[in-house]
Amino acid sequence: MSSNMKKYIGLDVHQESIAIAVLNSAGKLVMESIVETKAATLLEFLHGLRGELHVTLEEGTWAAWLYDVLKPHVSEIVVCNPRRNALLKEGSKSDKVDARKLAELLRALLNCAQEPGEVLGSLNRILTGQQRGKLISASYLWLDLKTGKGLYSAAGHPPLLRWRNGELERIESNGILIGVLPDVEYPVCEIQFAAGDRFLLYTDGVIEPENAAGDPFGDRRLEEIIRRNQTYSPSHLSGEVLSEVRRWQPAWMTQQDDITLIIIDVTSLAESGTPRATLQVELEGSVT
Repeated sequence: MSSNMKKYIGLDVHQESIAIAVLNSAGKLVMESIVETKAATLLEFLHGLRGELHVTLEEGTWAAWLYDVLKPHVSEIVVCNPRRNALLKEGSKSDKVDARKLAELLRALLNCAQEPGEVLGSLNRILTGQQRGKLISASYLWLDLKTGKGLYSAAGHPPLLRWRNGELERIESNGILIGVLPDVEYPVCEIQFAAGDRFLLYTDGVIEPENAAGDPFGDRRLEEIIRRNQTYSPSHLSGEVLSEVRRWQPAWMTQQDDITLIIIDVTSLAESGTPRATLQVELEGSVT
C-alpha cells in the first residue's frame, strides 16, 4: 500500500468518550472527533477511513479491551505507558489535544524509525512552544543487525559509550536540547558494530549526583565501573552503576534528575541468508 495512504490515529480514552485525532502520512490533521466508548461506534468511525491504519493509545482501564476490539481492523496498535509518556504532560491540555499529540508521536516514530535525526527533529517540532520553559534532552540509537551498521543522534545528551576489545569509546553527535527552536537539524553519526560490542546510553542523572563535599559522580567513575564489569552481564553492570551512584550521594540529599541507563550487548549478527541476530538489553531507571 502506498505510504501516502497511511493514517496515524491517536486515541485519548475515557469511561464515557474517546477523543480521536487522525493524521495523514504528511502529518496533517485530517480528522478529529469524540465518540462514545463503545466498540460499534469506534469501529464505525475507523471503517470510514481509507488506507493503512496505525493506532496508539495509553495503558489504562480500557486498553486491553480496545486492543482486542481494534486488532482485527487496523494494521498496527501501539499501547504506551502513561507514566513514562511525559511528553503529553506539558503544554495545552484537552482530550483532543492529547489525542493529536499521541498521533504526532506515533507518526514521528513509525514514519522515520530508521532515521535518528528525523525522529528527534519531529519530536522537537511537536514539542517546541509547549514545554512552559522546560527543555528535553534525548538520544536515539538505531542498530541494523543484518548489516552491522548503526545510526546515532542526540539532543543535548551525554555521549553514547561503546566498549569494544578492551577499549571504551565516547561517541558524540549532539544537537541542541529539544524545545529551544522549532526547526533544528540533528546530526547523525554512522557506526559500524560487531558481535561483542557493548553500548551504553544514560541520562546525566547518572553522572551529576553530588557527594557531601559537592563533588559530582562524574564520567570518570562511570567509566571505571564499566571497565571493572566488562565481563559481566548487562543486568549486573546496571546494578553496579546504580548502587555506586546511590552510595556516592548521601541518603539525605534529594535526587535532582531522573537516572536512566540502557545497556545493549550485541551477542550475534545475522549471517548471510539467515535472520539470526540477537541483542541483550538491560534498562534500569528511577525518576524524581
